[in-house]
Amino acid sequence: MDYIIVEEDYPLLFILRDDYNRFICFCFEMSEQQSWIINKVTISNIKDLLTDKMDMREPFLVENDDKKIIIHRNKNDEYTYELVDKKYIVDNDIIPDEGDYLEVGENEFKEYIDSLSQ
Repeated sequence: MDYIIVEEDYPLLFILRDDYNRFICFCFEMSEQQSWIINKVTISNIKDLLTDKMDMREPFLVENDDKKIIIHRNKNDEYTYELVDKKYIVDNDIIPDEGDYLEVGENEFKEYIDSLSQ
């Protein structure tokens, strides 16, 4: 996990990172199981999100060569994975609504944004 953007007892919206890429992750289900949608994002996408130039929905719709990944964790801590496309996540309404912005304060994510530029 690279950075938690929104947290309420557990991370809801956060950035994951590997050696080469960053991914945005959104927890969209917490009732019967935990479920997350994950999509590869660029540093530019992250900066736009964290400065309210992009709503919370858009990073999950960004086109890339990869399918979006949905991960489910059941009550027995067993994980399942599925690959889905943009149409699936829009049709199933599992990403934030269009026009939902973080509504950040000035410089709220400045330290993290600055670290992305290094």
